[in-house]
Amino acid sequence: MVTKILRFVLGAALLAVAVWQFIEGNIGTGILMTFLSGLAILSYFKNEKLILAFWFVRKEKLETAGKFLGMLKKPEESLIKRQLAYYYFLNGIVNSQKNLNDAERFFKKAISTGLKMDHDVAMAKLQLAAACIQKRRKNEAKRYLADVKKLDKGKVFTEQVKMLKVNLGRI
Repeated sequence: MVTKILRFVLGAALLAVAVWQFIEGNIGTGILMTFLSGLAILSYFKNEKLILAFWFVRKEKLETAGKFLGMLKKPEESLIKRQLAYYYFLNGIVNSQKNLNDAERFFKKAISTGLKMDHDVAMAKLQLAAACIQKRRKNEAKRYLADVKKLDKGKVFTEQVKMLKVNLGRI
């Protein structure tokens, strides 16, 4: 919580210095200070450790992404609500290879906290459906797959849904 306040105060102070530099006639320094204040205020809304964790998940380096997620101390206090949802989402992705129970818990927390994008919610529910199939909870898996079909507007997850339905039929 303190770091969020410090980032906001730093951004406001840099913006004040930028205005002062513009008034004094130092246009170059004013532009630089405006840019730096923008970065400080942007870091209030986007946590750099989450951005790096997303980067490593895309590069399929889940262990490194897990290390960056582990660097966040007290995420419930230091992240805003949307960031917290993506923190849980990334933890679910990282833990889906190791511990299915933890991954399921993180995906449920991410959905309840409020993921922003529909395709992220669809992916989380797809992972939850896969976990339910492995645990032989057929009705819950069907519900998650139906939700994935509703949320998948770009038809990105159609093949995965078909594969999970085949596995669902084997239960």
